[in-house]
This record gives sequence, C-alpha cells and structure tokens, in this order.
Amino acid sequence: MKILTIVMGILFVSCETEEEIKYNIFNYEKKLIVEGFISSDNKIVVTVGKTLPPLTRVTDTTDLSVKGAKIRVLADEVPLFYLDEQETGYFVSPDTFTAKKHTKYRLEITAEGFQSAISEPVYLPVTPQLDTVTILQIGLLHYIQLKFYDYDLNKNYYYMQRYIYHNGNEKAEEYFNWHNSLDPIFYPSGIIDDHMFNGKNYEIRDFLPTTYDDVRADSVKVAFYTLSDELVKYLKSLDKLDLTKDDMWQEIPTQVFSNILGGYGIFYSFSQKSVIVKIQNLSN
Repeated sequence: MKILTIVMGILFVSCETEEEIKYNIFNYEKKLIVEGFISSDNKIVVTVGKTLPPLTRVTDTTDLSVKGAKIRVLADEVPLFYLDEQETGYFVSPDTFTAKKHTKYRLEITAEGFQSAISEPVYLPVTPQLDTVTILQIGLLHYIQLKFYDYDLNKNYYYMQRYIYHNGNEKAEEYFNWHNSLDPIFYPSGIIDDHMFNGKNYEIRDFLPTTYDDVRADSVKVAFYTLSDELVKYLKSLDKLDLTKDDMWQEIPTQVFSNILGGYGIFYSFSQKSVIVKIQNLSN
C-alpha cells in the first residue's frame, strides 16, 4: 500500500511540473489573404483581403479589404497582364483573355505594407464530356439524370449544379435555387471522385423540384464541372475544420489548405459545360 502511495505521488508531482508554454496572442503575422480562380470560360476572378489581430470582433462593417493591391498573372512563368480592380479588393481578368489548357498559371500579389504573395501554379482540368441530360419522372417525383464519360487520365473530380427557371426568366430562379451568385459555389459534400469509374461511362441522378408555392418551373440549366486538385484539398480541409473546431480533444488544430506562398488562401481552377433542358409534359 505504501509503495502504491509513493508511485501515485510521483505521478502527481510529474504532472504538476510540466513545462509552461507562454504565447502572446497579440503577436500575429500581417499577411495578404487571397481567394481566386481561373475557369474554362476565360475568366479569372480574385478577391484580396488581410489578416486581423486575434480577438478582433468581425462585423459587417469590419474593413477586411486591402487598398492599392496589384495582381499580375503569369502563364508558364511569362507575365501576361494585371487584373482589373472593379471594386476594392475584387479583381477580374480583361475581356480579351483566353484560358488555355496545359498552361501553368500563377498570380503575383503586391500591396503596400504587406509581404508579396505568389500562388503555386495551377492548370485547367479537362472539360467534362457530358453526353446526355434527361429529366425523369418516377411516381410523383422528378429527377435530372446526367450521363458522361470520364477521361482515363489522372484523377478527376466532378461537381454538378442545377439552376431551375420559371418562364425562362433567370431573375425568378430564387424560387428554386438557394443562391444567385455570379460565380459557382462548391461544397465538399457534392464532389464526385472518379475512383470507381476511371476511364468509363457513368451517370448521376439528382432530385429536381418542379413546383414551389404554386410556381411551375419550365426549364433547368445544368452546369457540370471538373475541379482542380487544389480546390478539392481546400474544400476538404474546410470541412474537417468545421467538424473539429469545437472538439476540445483535438490535439493539433486543423490546417486549412493554402497554395499562396507569402500569404494565405487559395487559387484554383475548374472547367465546365452547361446545358439548358426544357421541362415539358410533366404532371404535378
């Protein structure tokens, strides 16, 4: 019994004498935050922000923008042009830009008072080969069915979005669609990995709402995407962060994927193909 007491005492002492680590939470790195993409429809869109000191209360009026930033685009390490700043912190490519396959694109971002940042190179993924888009009715429910061929190349990642219209009017799409963003919004739950059908034909099916508050849809636009590796890694890391952020037993904080050297953020790419299908002769 005495031996057990002595051993337990040693354990308690060893726990109490652990080294204390001091950390000043007010020391932080002032860096640029970049989020942007290049797409197969000849568009580059980039937003630029900045890091804030820890414990900063962020509200709708918090200024996250960086004034006077410059973004230069490089193709195969050759400078092409500077992006046009349409509003503070929001940049787009000129209308004359044509995105090319098998070309390595980079961003160089500079701003007064900040360390320069540069993205790692990205390539446009292959354009998805969409064969057919069909609207099916099974009982009282309707579905959109896509058939496509997976290129037998490296790993491909796919994503589908559908936009449902009333009277052919895109302005009325809020009846059915949860966002009206000009740029696509991707979520990790929607990523389709080709590991089960690499180099083969495949089909996917998704539920298609056709009525909402007595409003009848008459057409659907299907946007089918192939996503770059960088985007998939970024989305999956955000998903893991969301799952573990409140876990008190998480020993190592989740690292959000970044491919911006000298800063934080993501520069990714995607290719797309869109088809509009009329909804005809479907019963309620």
